[in-house]
Amino acid sequence: MRDTWTAEKTASLAEMWAAGHSASQIATELELPSRSAVIGKVRRMGLPEPLKKLAWSHRVTQVRAKQIKLPPRPTSDLSDAALHIEMIDLEPHHCRFPYGDGPFTFCGHAKLEGASYCSEHVALTRQSVTHQSLSAEERERRKVQSLANLELHRRKQARGLVPA
Repeated sequence: MRDTWTAEKTASLAEMWAAGHSASQIATELELPSRSAVIGKVRRMGLPEPLKKLAWSHRVTQVRAKQIKLPPRPTSDLSDAALHIEMIDLEPHHCRFPYGDGPFTFCGHAKLEGASYCSEHVALTRQSVTHQSLSAEERERRKVQSLANLELHRRKQARGLVPA
């Protein structure tokens, strides 16, 4: 059996992948048997997803995050107001914000539509900083960090460390 992956083809693969070419385009250009061969080699080499693809998925995440209207951040301790429902008693409409170190109890108030938490816990757990109030440098820093976090999560998914 002849070796499909020469040093030249491997180097070309890395360059083309970084430039954002698809697996099909790379397979055709390098005269490889299939796009699956390219995808397998990319995964074995541990190459990150091209920024073009990451930018799209980052945009989808931004759009989904904007769908939920965030209430103002609570100023008081929410533990006192929680119903402290045990897991076995949770129903689909209950807020799932956990309390305790185990066994856990849960908030139990009505969930916000499209979320797992009530409005107070959504406000507590989500950042409510508006995009316009951030400097251009901070927006860019957050964008880069978000893309890096997304790439790290995808690598963990590929290794089976987190659910897909």
